[in-house]
Amino acid sequence: MSMGHVIAPADQEDFLVAVFVCVFDHRKGNLLVFKEPNDVELTDVEFKAMPGGSHHVSEDRVLFEMGGFYGAASYNLQRDPSAPRGLRAASVGLIGANFETLQHHFDFLLQQAKLVNEAEEPSAFDTRRLSEHFAQHCHSPALRPPRELAVGSDGHAKVMAPQGSFLDLLARFEARVFVLWRFVMLRKRLVLLAAPPVGPACDMVAALCQLQVDTARIVMPGHDESMAPLFFVPLNSWQSVEGVSSYAACVTERIVEQKPKLHDAFIKGSNISTTAQFYNLMELSTSDQRRWDSLQQLMLQHKTPDRQESLALSFFVAFNNSVLQALASVANSANPTLSSTHVQSIGLDPYLDNQFLKELALRVFPDVSIESPGCCGCC
Repeated sequence: MSMGHVIAPADQEDFLVAVFVCVFDHRKGNLLVFKEPNDVELTDVEFKAMPGGSHHVSEDRVLFEMGGFYGAASYNLQRDPSAPRGLRAASVGLIGANFETLQHHFDFLLQQAKLVNEAEEPSAFDTRRLSEHFAQHCHSPALRPPRELAVGSDGHAKVMAPQGSFLDLLARFEARVFVLWRFVMLRKRLVLLAAPPVGPACDMVAALCQLQVDTARIVMPGHDESMAPLFFVPLNSWQSVEGVSSYAACVTERIVEQKPKLHDAFIKGSNISTTAQFYNLMELSTSDQRRWDSLQQLMLQHKTPDRQESLALSFFVAFNNSVLQALASVANSANPTLSSTHVQSIGLDPYLDNQFLKELALRVFPDVSIESPGCCGCC
């Protein structure tokens, strides 16, 4: 059973299309030992669900892309002197259309992974409860509605990332979050290096994708593609990513940093690196700093992290709306040129953000031009 090649929209129902069990075999490595339906294609799932280096952690939760859908798996490792190499490792997961609601299954999947390790052999694991869970949710709505962020009368911006992860993103990068914002708004390729457990890195990937959220809905048809969260991508699966022009992903292999064809921005800890082609996106402007200071002041008005995160997300929704609306307003005018004065009015730098705005306009409103700094407006 083929699952296609186009990533399913995140707002689809939480119907599940497959369930699986993977184990580590000391002779053969990672193995897929159970899947349902039997004819479903789960290429490399044993590597996606059991990231390299997982033998250093006892538990993990992993999100990944799988043939146009998403996968969620819970990993468990148990030390056992009687087992080969003194350990047993298993990962149990589900494949579905919606990565937001897939995460609600993590606790159940972890419980099942522990039971796999407690069985004498993987083949002795009783899969009936797993099959029942899969059948129960195979074509069901979400276990519970995903958290949403109200942004006013013009709609809602859905919160894709787990609670607290957007605040973690802001705390790690501070004002440099606007460097990442530029890469995200231009739909570039961002790759994050992380050591297991990769669960927090998957959360960071979702948080990065939150930087693109807007509710303006004014982008020209055919020019509104969103950045795809690929989550964890093992080294042997990168070939399947070739041709994808925009994504956020996380890896555990350091060698990926040395493969610039796979990323436009590489994130290691709080460091962001790129190639000479995108140096213009890296410089932090005084406008970025002022915007960060304003965001901090806004969040300090509330003590609860949940409220602070909602305000921060609302801040980016409003900011993205203002930038897109500025481009839309001149796109519909007799002179489709965004002036330096207009650039300043939306909180961007006419000099340092000039190339960024030119690329953004080309992506969303191809007929709009950006006035060069110092230009009189007649050239």
